[in-house]
Amino acid sequence: MILIVGPQVAGAIRNQFNAVTETLDEGTSGNAFKDSVEIPDPKRGIAFAVYSADDNSLMFYKRRGVPKVGDMFNDRRVTEVYTGFETETYGPNKSDDFNGSVNTPWYGRSSECSTIAVIDDGIYPGSIVY
Repeated sequence: MILIVGPQVAGAIRNQFNAVTETLDEGTSGNAFKDSVEIPDPKRGIAFAVYSADDNSLMFYKRRGVPKVGDMFNDRRVTEVYTGFETETYGPNKSDDFNGSVNTPWYGRSSECSTIAVIDDGIYPGSIVY
């Protein structure tokens, strides 16, 4: 075993350890590591909505990652995921004869939703009128 000692080596090791610790702290809670979809990020995150047929909920998030259909997310199975609503504008479908349909991605589930909630900060939709 070779042991190198000295103030420069100790300082370098301490700096490296601190850098690694700071990186890990951004993705941990207690003793458990978090997945990117569990880390809210209102400044750089991706805005998305999750519909779950488990409890007919539509929840809006802004996280570092987006769950996939079929994943367990916040104790619910993901039935559908919607993204792009911070840049898109929604409204009635274009037709001469308005039949009540709109192009909002979750519109087809609107009659099934019993709970709708915005969970994370930093979400700025272009339009979610419908």
